[in-house]
Amino acid sequence: PCASPPRFPPGGVAAAASGGGTGGGGGGCALGALQTWAAPEPESDAMASKRMTSPWRWFQNYLAQVPLQFVGSTEYEANREEALKSPARTFSYFKPGLRNYITKTKPSYPSRVLAKLDYPNYKVDRWNGELLSVAALKDMIFADLLKFSAPEYPGFEPIDEIDGISYERNEALAERANGAAFFRLKGKLQIPVKLVLALLQDPTKLGYSDVTVGALDQFKLFKDGQSFAAYSVAFSFTPPIAWRDEVDICAWREEVDGSYLYGCESALVKAIPLLPGAVRSIASIFSWKFVPVDGGASIDT
Repeated sequence: PCASPPRFPPGGVAAAASGGGTGGGGGGCALGALQTWAAPEPESDAMASKRMTSPWRWFQNYLAQVPLQFVGSTEYEANREEALKSPARTFSYFKPGLRNYITKTKPSYPSRVLAKLDYPNYKVDRWNGELLSVAALKDMIFADLLKFSAPEYPGFEPIDEIDGISYERNEALAERANGAAFFRLKGKLQIPVKLVLALLQDPTKLGYSDVTVGALDQFKLFKDGQSFAAYSVAFSFTPPIAWRDEVDICAWREEVDGSYLYGCESALVKAIPLLPGAVRSIASIFSWKFVPVDGGASIDT
């Protein structure tokens, strides 16, 4: 969830689910913070910048949503049910009616950047402007997840509990993140953790689970087989709120105690061009921790 003042609106932190593997239970933790900002355009291309951020461009985005009347129809629901049950993994998703508009409007991924992402010493730009190698960025994602999900981490206050899912907020961390809501969710689920990881990495299943997802594309799979770079587009049904796009690097790993970590963080923010008429959404932390527990139960933290 993201809502906002002009440059860094309050974002949301999400929680995840955990589950047992074969023969055991599991638990998990998810947390995060989202921010939204308008990515700067090159000064040398002022006319393009004006054109891309103009009210007319925003209006074109809304006109592109007309085919979305398909969403909610019998055909859409049938396709959705089939996709959610399919064991096949996909690598890109487009909301019905938006594929042609997004693919024709979105700038292509820079080939030079894609070619360099496998170089060990190539530095990607994080959401805060820091430059890190992909390996160092993944290490930071996991380190932040372990730090903030620890029960002893100070400042998290219980806010509410619904259907066994507890909600905690940390106002000190929100203040450091320019007002972005920073929270943790914790709950119990009966689902194998490897299935959860598979679902989190399937764009089609994620896209059909959220009506506002216009596109989700894993445009770079890293050689370790456990990480990827993804581009997504979220549209708004309510003018004058602009569409948002986002670029993240996501990764997962198994710990020695049998728990699993999965996290995403916005990167390549300047390297991947902005969708014309959109503002760039930023995930400064969006992560899950799945911890095995006795008795086959599962916990989200």
